[in-house]
Amino acid sequence: MMNYQDNPQFSFKRSQKRMVKAKRILGQALVNKIIAFALYLLGANIQSLATFLKMPRDTVKSLIDRIDQEGLPAFEDRRHKNKSSTVNSNHQTQITQTTQTIEAELLVEPENITIHFNDNLRIKIPRVNKFQCRTVLLTMLDASFFKKELVADVLQLSAERTRKLKAALYKNDVHALIDKRCGQKIEYRMTSEAKAELLQQYVLNLSRETNTSSEQLKNDLNKRCKINLSSRTIRLYVDRMGLKHLKHSLPVLLRMEKKT
Repeated sequence: MMNYQDNPQFSFKRSQKRMVKAKRILGQALVNKIIAFALYLLGANIQSLATFLKMPRDTVKSLIDRIDQEGLPAFEDRRHKNKSSTVNSNHQTQITQTTQTIEAELLVEPENITIHFNDNLRIKIPRVNKFQCRTVLLTMLDASFFKKELVADVLQLSAERTRKLKAALYKNDVHALIDKRCGQKIEYRMTSEAKAELLQQYVLNLSRETNTSSEQLKNDLNKRCKINLSSRTIRLYVDRMGLKHLKHSLPVLLRMEKKT
């Protein structure tokens, strides 16, 4: 982007003094908006403006679009609400305030989720903070800041699951967001006999070259020895016992054993 301060008629020193004064009077956000729009009118492209002002490109683009649509009101900081108070004869204070529009934009990055409010306020949440992301985004969904489809996509949930979680959060607090599907926690329900039968059934299915899915193993165990385990429990113990490692090696060993 062209640097107009390279022109002899422009002074970097004067600029710095004037910027300090303007930011003190108008605030950093409004000064940035004025500079952004002025440079945009002088021909700068959106990406150059974003780099120069150290702002997200989408934020700068939204600002320009709003100014084009709304004019001067787009320069206002909508976070501030005008308040006035009056005291009646009973010394009760009544507060009235004008409703302002708050706009939010969602930026999804590989490691973070960033929410921008009215260009100059932001919340950054690490994506590994699963419950924090869910709590904040579902709260904002409930407040109609974001659409259900967008929140569902960011949280990698179905639209219906997102709707249910939003309702549960409102009704039962953040505890409702914790996945209750924890499987069996009590070890005695999976006895040593059941483990042995699961191991035998897995080997039997491999030797017969039949399916070793959890659903198939569940049906086979129930039919052969009347052991009734859930598919989830079978998947858990197949993984814990390392049976998946037999899937490719055991059939080969069995074939070799038959040949000898």
